[in-house]
Amino acid sequence: MWKKINVDQVFERFYKADEARSKTSSGLGLSIAKELVLRMDGKISARIEGNEFCVEIVFPK
Repeated sequence: MWKKINVDQVFERFYKADEARSKTSSGLGLSIAKELVLRMDGKISARIEGNEFCVEIVFPK
């Protein structure tokens, strides 16, 4: 499933990886997370590792 996700788009507002999921989603979660992290001078990235979707957040010391 994760192979269909465009990792470059996951932080865009209203992006939904899978329209067929039964749970409702606004597509705002990662967009909001990115905005908050950037406001705190942090970095956020996403990647796919095997069957896992990983989000990494790094804050300066």
